[in-house]
Amino acid sequence: MGQNEGEIRHLKDEEIQAVTRNPLWWQKQGLQYTSSGYGKKIPTERMVTVGGREYRVYAQAYGNAASHYIIMGGKQVNLWDWQLDEKPLKTPEEERRYVEHLRVTDPGHFGKATVPEHGHLTGQLGRLYKAHVRREKRKVSRRPRLSR
Repeated sequence: MGQNEGEIRHLKDEEIQAVTRNPLWWQKQGLQYTSSGYGKKIPTERMVTVGGREYRVYAQAYGNAASHYIIMGGKQVNLWDWQLDEKPLKTPEEERRYVEHLRVTDPGHFGKATVPEHGHLTGQLGRLYKAHVRREKRKVSRRPRLSR
């Protein structure tokens, strides 16, 4: 089943490997793409890595709001605002060290887990990693406050 003509597609969080800043020359000089700041395909300083390939993030700005998207295969793929937070690409070595740490701390979940050559956690291992990150965030937020 293909995507219908005119159907709006949003990029899934799992598809995004990294979000980085890579300003263009005119952005480094503090200039705008259009004199008004509005437009349909305004290049931003953000780059999104999907499937090992980097894509420039564009903004469609009218009024006081903007929609962000990338062009994949000649089609517009929209992004949610929270997906534009910087998320540096982890090196394969960093991924392997983290997986090894998880194997030691929680060996029952992983068994013989491996990191693929591209260095990103996928499938069950990726889901476990995300669950681990959520648990760690909860631990931080549940710490008792110290009284003075």
